[in-house]
Formats: sequence, structure tokens, C-alpha cells
Amino acid sequence: MCRPTWCLVCRGLSSVILFLYRCIAGGFPFAAFAVTPAVNAQLFKGDHGGTYCGNPLGCAASLAVVDYLIEEDVAARVTVAGQQLLGGLRQLQRAYPSLIREVRGRGLLCALELPGDAEVQAVTQACLDLGLIVTPTRNRVVRLIPYLLVTSAEIEEGLRRLDAALSRVVHYL
Repeated sequence: MCRPTWCLVCRGLSSVILFLYRCIAGGFPFAAFAVTPAVNAQLFKGDHGGTYCGNPLGCAASLAVVDYLIEEDVAARVTVAGQQLLGGLRQLQRAYPSLIREVRGRGLLCALELPGDAEVQAVTQACLDLGLIVTPTRNRVVRLIPYLLVTSAEIEEGLRRLDAALSRVVHYL
């Protein structure tokens, strides 16, 4: 259910070793990995270890997180929320075609490609001024990565703030 796992599954890929960290225990320091039976047959006691692997509290925390993800069908909620976010971003692209070159994403991992790094910096600062945190990159991209339990109302509010930020940037360029 973590983003790396979900990205493999949604692209129809499989792996022989899958590493889970950070989100697997809801923020508690913990890590785990999963392997195919073929890989497992080649592992022996002492082959793998880690600072956060296997402790009882971490195991309990991760079990609670996984149970919650399954019981609340978080993957389905992320799909719906991601469609809402991408739809809103595409509307903003139509409103600001000179500023937003491309909208891309899957689930709640979304990005806007802008004309250049100066625009990325300006949009990032305008968003921050309006209380919206986005992630700038060095390749003309602004990432939007809301948390997995974001509500529809929160997405709409974020889109309103992003719209206001883009409007400010367009008027100053």
C-alpha cells in the first residue's frame, strides 16, 4: 500500500524483492522487505538485518497500519482522490496554458511541468505564501503530493490556493 508498492502494481510490474519503509508503520521507525519464494529459499539467518527491522513495537505498528489500509480501502480512496486532483490540475492547465506545459500523475503523486526553473521557483513561493506546500524540482517540475487520507474538500481547497498562486505568477511574468 505504500507508494513504491502501488507504483509497481499499477504498472503491471513485479519484483523479486520489495522494500517497505517509512509508511509501513505509520511514521514509527520501521522497515520490512518481502521476497518471492525463490529468493527466500536462498536467504539464511544473518543474511539480512537492519536497525528498524523486526522489533515487536514496529511489527505491531505496521500490522495496525496494514489492517487500516485494507479495512478502510485506502487504495480505492486514493484512486478517487487522485482522479479529482488530476482533473482539477487539468482545468488549471486550460486556464494557464502559458504556464502549465504538462500535467501528469498517478494516484496522489502528481506534477506540473512549467516552462522553466524560474517559474517553478515563483509558483513554489506563491503557493507557500498562500499556505500550500508543493515540492519544486530542478527539472521544471512542481510536485503535488498530498497525504493518502486527503479529503475531497482539502483537494478543492488546495486547488483554489494553487489557482491563486498561478494567477499571481502569470500576472508578474
